[in-house]
Amino acid sequence: RFPVIGLLKRLSTIITSMLDAALLALESKKKEVATEIPKMEEEVDRIYWLVVRQLLLASRSGTIRSKIGISSPMHLLGNRTIAKLLESIADFSENAGDDIVTMIALKHKADVKIVTQLISFTRSTQQIYDNVVKSLFTHDLRLANRMLGMIGKMQVQEDQIAKALLSDVRKKSGASSSAPTVLDTVSFVVAGRSLLKNLSEISRHSSGIAEIVINRSLEEPSKIIKIESA
Repeated sequence: RFPVIGLLKRLSTIITSMLDAALLALESKKKEVATEIPKMEEEVDRIYWLVVRQLLLASRSGTIRSKIGISSPMHLLGNRTIAKLLESIADFSENAGDDIVTMIALKHKADVKIVTQLISFTRSTQQIYDNVVKSLFTHDLRLANRMLGMIGKMQVQEDQIAKALLSDVRKKSGASSSAPTVLDTVSFVVAGRSLLKNLSEISRHSSGIAEIVINRSLEEPSKIIKIESA
């Protein structure tokens, strides 16, 4: 019997490593940096199914719940949801790594400003994820709520970068451009849009974890939330 919180922490740590590798590959333009990401995703899957098994057993036995560190039956569903959200975040992280490898392999001379924006968006996504996970394990309601606000603003950044990518296609698809150049540009933009989509999904799934943190804070009175009897 393994404590569920310990397993969730292990999941979150591996995902952090996946996002670190993706960001480093994008910044350094070295696709080999991202080659370990699929292996890390496989480890996430293995731990995820271990968590699911633990929770299924715990749902049938108060003794097992106690052994794996679950104080209330109410937390079974929440922990199952958190595990699934983390597993999905790992999938999107792997997809993002694939997108970055594709972009690097193209050796496309993209606008420096666009590449800088993509790096910034990737870093912001990573920071949101890291802070949401921190709020989960430290029961930090304020941090979770702050991250929800940041996630809401990410859509504006995504739209701006998507427009910049489209503008780059139009600029480099003029009559004087060769067919290979146009093809590389389009392929780069497709990979860039896919990267944005996967990063946005990471933020969206992180928001689900943040909401669970906030919901759990409602279970007991605190300095922030006071439960008064009628």
